[in-house]
Amino acid sequence: MSSNEARLPDSTHPTDREFDRLFVAYFDRLRRYVYRYVRSWEEAEDLVLDLFAAIWTRSSGLTGIADLEGYLYTAARNRSLERLRRHGLEGRWRERQSTALAGAPSPPTPEQELDARELGAAIQRALDALSPRQRDVILLQWRGASHQEIAATLGMALKTVSVHVNRALEAFREALGPDR
Repeated sequence: MSSNEARLPDSTHPTDREFDRLFVAYFDRLRRYVYRYVRSWEEAEDLVLDLFAAIWTRSSGLTGIADLEGYLYTAARNRSLERLRRHGLEGRWRERQSTALAGAPSPPTPEQELDARELGAAIQRALDALSPRQRDVILLQWRGASHQEIAATLGMALKTVSVHVNRALEAFREALGPDR
């Protein structure tokens, strides 16, 4: 962090002036960073504003954070990936709802619902077991990003993206077994 950028005290909640300097120093950079994930300037701005609101409302402020810039970028990335995951779930829910309204087949049986819940839980456990990079890569791929887009977004080589995808898929095959 350069001498012109905001620096918060180590032991107190930021004052209005300190918070303003932090906001001015990082808002635009974080917004551009988040845009690489969500591909929407409006969503990127909302996510970064939410991040700063969370920082402001935290009772401890930023106490104990050694690398402020690293913290901000990591928090922004995590919020972006969570938004991508949520949008994927919301999209599938809306699709199911519109299909149901259009005269879809009868509701699933209790056995089908149980199977679906078990499969969802197994997928979530397999996703949680992945390394953070593999998880980032596979979530972006599930969102529909190409390997080239993933490489550009995460700042990694195209071959590295392929390796992470293959390892993640292998982990899913092992976790889910041959029946699924």
